[in-house]
Amino acid sequence: MKYAMIFFLCILVVLSGMADVPFVLPDNVSVVATNTTGKTWRMNGSSTNRVDGLKKQFKLNIQRSGWKFLHEMPMNKEKDRFLAAWKKGDENLILMIWPLEGGGSGFSWGIGK
Repeated sequence: MKYAMIFFLCILVVLSGMADVPFVLPDNVSVVATNTTGKTWRMNGSSTNRVDGLKKQFKLNIQRSGWKFLHEMPMNKEKDRFLAAWKKGDENLILMIWPLEGGGSGFSWGIGK
């Protein structure tokens, strides 16, 4: 019973951080950290997907949630690190994706006004 209660509390903590996600996260994503202070990225994580695949999934899911795509900016010559921006109402969503060693990808996103 004690372990069931600990498991239940852990699930609530994870889900409480996910309640503020304004779009469906892509498959194969692991959330590493969330922050709702508005002073840094709202969510950081990683994925087993490569940059191109993760980018396509994020773009599709974000746009399906009513966000209007604004632009994308590469952050290096190889163009495998980038920032992308969307707008919905008076909010701006910024997404950053980069490659990780071993073939996966890292990501961070946040919302500002």
